[in-house]
Amino acid sequence: GGYNANIVALIDSCYLGTIYEKEFSQLYAGQFNIRKKKIESRKIELESGGYIQVFFSPQSNTVERAVIPLLKKAQETINIPIFYLTHDQIFEALKQAQSEGVKIKVILDATAAENEYVLDEQLREAGIPIKVETWPGKMHMKVAIIDNKHLITGSMNFTKAGNSKNDENTVILWNVPELAKP
Repeated sequence: GGYNANIVALIDSCYLGTIYEKEFSQLYAGQFNIRKKKIESRKIELESGGYIQVFFSPQSNTVERAVIPLLKKAQETINIPIFYLTHDQIFEALKQAQSEGVKIKVILDATAAENEYVLDEQLREAGIPIKVETWPGKMHMKVAIIDNKHLITGSMNFTKAGNSKNDENTVILWNVPELAKP
């Protein structure tokens, strides 16, 4: 199929533009993966009152520093449309949240769901509803919506490779209910 469900974000920030330019410059110079220098971004306030921060894998340790802490703060809902979900720590955080009464829904791509490392069966066994997207093409998003007010997006799949091997970006947005609607 020719249709790929993805996500696009338009962020009006000179600061974040500079951060992305630093990352791009390293990649363009052939400094991939572990050869890149760590680029730290700070959490900045948005005009809407929310906050945003960007993380670059593999240097930022994004899963442990940003994704897991936000998942652990969930009080009501976590909705995740994602291409691949194989990261054990993310699975454990979802399982813990679900056991604490957080309602979780996951959508996986059909191709990804056939991968032997995807944790779809483990999520189902934990009582977490999974939908496998069967639309022609790929459900290629990488998103988590927490309590309809926090958003995780970017290029990183929820995998160990996405966190520790691949050159990825992850954008975390806090307190942005106008953007974090499922």
